[in-house]
Amino acid sequence: MHFFNVIGGNGTETYKIRIYQKARFDMIKERMSFKFQNALKKTGNELWITSRSIIAYAASVETIEEIEVPNLPENAPQQGELKLLKDALQSPGKSEVTGEIFKVSPLKYRQEGSLAVKSIMIKDTSSVAKVCLFNKNALSRFNVGDTVKVTNDYPKVFQTRIQLITCPTSSLNLSDEDFCFANLDPDFSEELEKTPEEIVLINFTDVDVYVCCDNAVCTDDSHCFCPSGLVGKCYFNIFDRSYSCVCGIAMETTAIVLTTKTTTTTATHQTSGKPCPFCDTDLNCVWNQTCSDSETCMVRAVLEQGFKFSVHCIMSSDCQLMSTKFGEIFCCDDRGCLERYLPGV
Repeated sequence: MHFFNVIGGNGTETYKIRIYQKARFDMIKERMSFKFQNALKKTGNELWITSRSIIAYAASVETIEEIEVPNLPENAPQQGELKLLKDALQSPGKSEVTGEIFKVSPLKYRQEGSLAVKSIMIKDTSSVAKVCLFNKNALSRFNVGDTVKVTNDYPKVFQTRIQLITCPTSSLNLSDEDFCFANLDPDFSEELEKTPEEIVLINFTDVDVYVCCDNAVCTDDSHCFCPSGLVGKCYFNIFDRSYSCVCGIAMETTAIVLTTKTTTTTATHQTSGKPCPFCDTDLNCVWNQTCSDSETCMVRAVLEQGFKFSVHCIMSSDCQLMSTKFGEIFCCDDRGCLERYLPGV
């Protein structure tokens, strides 16, 4: 998936524009004005220009001299751009925020005790926000009234509310103010599960053996080669951070041809499971696979960590955890979600 970013302005507004038409790279110049048609509107003032969009030269557009020009995404600070909470909750990229704690949840464990989770409610002069902490950050000592700095946080929707997913925190101060809507969030209720205890296994009475593909290392499903009648899936092991291929039974699909007066479109109807297309780097996608109930379709475009763009099935819990660790990783259970993150598909 090839694209380049530009920053544009109109009057008092600035826009982050992601252009997927790489042939237009030499056309776009600083101090020139352009008109974009059929652009995809993303969160905040972010636009995506896809293969279906039109780019045309336009008359000169004026901006105010005091306009604040944001960084290009690739030039943003490693810890995220410094933002107020109200802006961070709408930001498409990572942010750095500072706020005062007025609510702290109990410490909880997920992923069979391997993932420590704690939530805090913080406020600044612009808004309030729920912030989710994991592992070492969740185990840190935080008290009501402390002021914390949160870096590398991303907005996520949980139970119809937007929250921030975090990394490191620090700082101190006091506050006695409270907000009643935090009591409605189940993450702030008392933990019902027991804290995991360490056990030692001595005697094994039975062992299950899993037969995996010969090519054990992969980065996407295309690297998995399986015997006839089986389909290879590339899975991410969240514990040792490794990828491996696993062979499974292929899902049956039925092809239906839809014809109109002007176009002929081939659509694939999945008999069961969640839709998950195969896409190349130019976003040419074929809806020829589905994910099982325990899986989700992951759209991965984490170029800064060295991963290549891919769309494939993965365990739902692994996808959710990966999306908190890396940048542009999206977990989708339906076609509508996939079409939001795969422009023009």
